[in-house]
Amino acid sequence: MTDPLDPDYVITNWRAEEGLPESSATDMVQTSDGYLWFGTFNGLVRFDGSRFTVFGPNNVPAIPHSGIIKLLIDRRGRMWVGTLAARG
Repeated sequence: MTDPLDPDYVITNWRAEEGLPESSATDMVQTSDGYLWFGTFNGLVRFDGSRFTVFGPNNVPAIPHSGIIKLLIDRRGRMWVGTLAARG
């Protein structure tokens, strides 16, 4: 068990106030370039260590639905994004 006062470990909580579209995530992956990616029911979120960027149907037409339910990094390092079905 680690000492909670150990300076080698920092615990930070991020919420909507810090730029997340909501306070829960459906999935999370890290890409080889160091970004953390989160799936939420309100969009795909990229975190660079200091700021969040939200992607969804409004700013990325290739994303059919803002409900992101699964993220996967394949053997080639490509990220696959599973969404809820888009309404036609």
